[in-house]
Amino acid sequence: MNMYEAPGGCSVFRAFQSWLGLSRHGPQQGTLVVHPILQPSTAYWMLRPFFKPTRKSSLDGWKFSLDDDEGNVYLHGANPGTAQEHTPDHHPHLMLHKTMIPYPTVDPGDTVFWSADTIHGTEGENTGDTDAST
Repeated sequence: MNMYEAPGGCSVFRAFQSWLGLSRHGPQQGTLVVHPILQPSTAYWMLRPFFKPTRKSSLDGWKFSLDDDEGNVYLHGANPGTAQEHTPDHHPHLMLHKTMIPYPTVDPGDTVFWSADTIHGTEGENTGDTDAST
């Protein structure tokens, strides 16, 4: 991202990322979610460009393919100047709707650290009274 002068770009090595709680919030309140299994999920999304489905909307019937119909290998969810997007459409075998787990309730001043290599994001729905970033 830094190469494209995009927001969030960083030219230094970051072994961990962190989040400082500024208010009390927790699960179902738009908080941070992570995929808890680093090694298999990383292997999956790195190998994902070499497999394509033989049937639409199926977890079965995938085949190895070195390119698409036009002769290109596509790293699903990776676009220049943006963070890698892991979506159920691009990565159905990760079952992100079931496997992403939220961090527990945090109070103001609590800090959460996670590996920058971990699949992470924020909950898609906030049922709380405030934004988790305030």
